[in-house]
Amino acid sequence: MATQNLSTGFSKRHLYMVLLMVLTFLVTTEWFLRSYIVTIPKSVPQRIHMVYSSDSPDVAVGDSHIYRSFIDQDLYLNLGRGGSTIPVIDLFIRNYFKYRMPGKVIVEASPQFISEIHLQWHDKNHHQFFNINHWLIPKLYVFEKGIAQEIIRLADPEHATDVIFRRWPDEMKKSRYWSTTIDPQERLDKTRSRVDFQQPLYGSPAAENYFRIYQEMLEFLQAKGARICVLRTPVDPNYLAMIASRDPYQKTISRFKDIAKSLGLKYVDFRELDMSFEFAAFINQDHLMPDQSRQFVELADQACYQ
Repeated sequence: MATQNLSTGFSKRHLYMVLLMVLTFLVTTEWFLRSYIVTIPKSVPQRIHMVYSSDSPDVAVGDSHIYRSFIDQDLYLNLGRGGSTIPVIDLFIRNYFKYRMPGKVIVEASPQFISEIHLQWHDKNHHQFFNINHWLIPKLYVFEKGIAQEIIRLADPEHATDVIFRRWPDEMKKSRYWSTTIDPQERLDKTRSRVDFQQPLYGSPAAENYFRIYQEMLEFLQAKGARICVLRTPVDPNYLAMIASRDPYQKTISRFKDIAKSLGLKYVDFRELDMSFEFAAFINQDHLMPDQSRQFVELADQACYQ
């Protein structure tokens, strides 16, 4: 009998210790994810964290064009990130407004969305994310794959050091290399290469599927009561000139405009804005300098909603 009681007591103590260790691990991991991982600039965890934690009804969503164009302003939550495809944007929009009522929503409409690389990326496995997006509070990031999987990258000592010490480049500091340093011929060559790489595969089944997803995303926002503006984002003068004679680009631009028109939505082309889009306004072929962001957003907001 004494031996049995001793065994039972040991088992209970052992179980309590295991539970305490598991709880300590979960609490520590959760703290680390919230304190460090979601602070990584331009990262998937940071963007997912915004979906869970932000409260702004006014959102701008897209790829790096939106991210750079809305980087220095406080009118909209900036849900733009580099490499975002139409299916990725759709997932973020649907999850952000799953339990929120939208206000003003600016949705990017740029032709590179239908480029070969975007079509290949599709949703970039983002369909595996947002598994904790429910009414339960608090939401534990340790169970959110899109955030927790970033821990694997800490195996790289350099990346781990960057995360722990928040050693990141200043997103607000960009050189004027594109307008002042680069040789004009080299700038032209680089732009031609970018235009070739981003050329839309207009008319392909995959492109048609993206247009369908895009329209259904806008319809979802409409059903939610959003004030939607479809926005074509800026490119530099060389880029603009090069795509003028390229049919896939022009057809893609027109298609986005037609989708907006068919749904009764406002469509704004950056060329309509009273702003200079010369080389000095750009970091490179198709991303605005930070100091141009605030002016661009104010003008885009006026064109969209006033």
